[in-house]
Amino acid sequence: MAVSRKSRVQVQTPRAGIDAAALARRELLALLSAAAGTRVAVYQPLVLVRPDAATDLLGDIRNVCLGSTSDGNAIADGRELGSMLATAEAHDRLDRLHARLLSKPFLLVRGVDRLASPHCQHLFARLLDAAAEAGTLVCVSLARTPVAAGLEAALESRLSAGMVLSLPAADRSLDRDAGMVPSRSIASLIRSTARHHGIAAEVLIGHGRQQCVVRIRSVAMYLARRLTIHSLEEIGKAFGGRQHTTVMRSVRSVNKWIRADHGFAQDVEKIVGELRAPRLRRRRHPAG
Repeated sequence: MAVSRKSRVQVQTPRAGIDAAALARRELLALLSAAAGTRVAVYQPLVLVRPDAATDLLGDIRNVCLGSTSDGNAIADGRELGSMLATAEAHDRLDRLHARLLSKPFLLVRGVDRLASPHCQHLFARLLDAAAEAGTLVCVSLARTPVAAGLEAALESRLSAGMVLSLPAADRSLDRDAGMVPSRSIASLIRSTARHHGIAAEVLIGHGRQQCVVRIRSVAMYLARRLTIHSLEEIGKAFGGRQHTTVMRSVRSVNKWIRADHGFAQDVEKIVGELRAPRLRRRRHPAG
């Protein structure tokens, strides 16, 4: 299988007035969309450099490359992958693991700089060689460039030989809140938001398109993203099987409304306060 390599490419900062992050995302996804369904990698590997390695861009790439119905776990974590490679080598099953990881046209790895040790990084470099032979495109993210990340020499060399895209920082409007409520489920958050606005929870996960319903549903999605540990995909599924892009648009809309309307912002923060407040247990008092 013929596999060509391209020299390292850096995304240049666009002229003023252009959203650099949106531009890089659009061009990258268009490129991957054209390559989807083939077994010929036009670059190897694709390296996304971003100050915050945990980025939803990999989720977008997964949906373009593998389809929106792909397994939510289709993105491998660097630390876990390093452990898998080391275990497979110890049991002489490295070839078998390579075959499984490269069974699809694309392999996506978040935080490749989190590979635990130089030896694990060397094993991943060998996986990149196997991917090149198989025609499987490997896309990885890391917080700094391969040269600046202090990687093992073989891995640094292979990553630097691919297409290196230095991307702008992630959209801060999709950030998690420092005061997340990890234990709260999306379902309970939907119920709380619906109750606050005097409607049934079923309305928020239904298909109603009335303006007031869409607005409240957007607030609930915003709160789910801000206060829980769930991914955009998981939030979308909880809201009646909606796409992660719908959640992204809702989050951005609510952020815009918050900046433009002080009363709306106060109402949202009131719900946040209610959700963060500890749930007190009712005490039964003995009959007097």
